[in-house]
Amino acid sequence: MYLPKFTKAGATVVALSVDTPWELKKLAKRLELTFPVYRVPLQIVRQLHLQEGSRTHARPATFIVNSKGRVVYQHIGKSVPDRPKESVLLQTLKEM
Repeated sequence: MYLPKFTKAGATVVALSVDTPWELKKLAKRLELTFPVYRVPLQIVRQLHLQEGSRTHARPATFIVNSKGRVVYQHIGKSVPDRPKESVLLQTLKEM
């Protein structure tokens, strides 16, 4: 897991999902997540243009938000495995 590298770079990692609280708890336990996972309403997912058609789940997305609340990096995946490279995220954090 890349979490130690991100926290060393000064990042706070959180995950957002449209899953139910019960599903989120189960997922966090299964994946042994050590960072918070928050539920967001599907309406927010729609506002961020992350919904796949009429489906009730979101495309994977990664955002880096600076201390002023400004999004300085975003990657919206086309499918579940479409994620940004660790090196790109770490470089963005380094440049902040």
